[in-house]
Amino acid sequence: MASKGIPEEVKEVAKFLGFFTEARIYGPVDKLAKPFIYNDVVSALNDALRQAKVLIESAREENVGGRTLKIVEASRGRELKAPYIPKSEDLEKFLELCSEDLKYAREAALLSFTYAYFYRVASTKEGGEL
Repeated sequence: MASKGIPEEVKEVAKFLGFFTEARIYGPVDKLAKPFIYNDVVSALNDALRQAKVLIESAREENVGGRTLKIVEASRGRELKAPYIPKSEDLEKFLELCSEDLKYAREAALLSFTYAYFYRVASTKEGGEL
């Protein structure tokens, strides 16, 4: 059977979770990596979105490599780009996928590690575009 690949909505959630991976705030990622029931996914995303909102509200703008970025202070005083929030349509589709199969939550958690470097500020070579 041919693989259909990973749905874009899963990748969008993984990009969002990449912030938490880079910030070493593993709680939301860990919860999505091992959900027992669908409500675990909803709860983990709710917590992550709430944390992201607070961080975004406290972000400051800084010119880095000729670009204006929103910068937040993460754990242990690390400075990172502000979290990316997926569109509501992507979150809705992601939740729909997870209600069918919790593997999508696990895939998003795994992929978050590959998107973590987008949140680095130190140099434009390290960070990327989401």
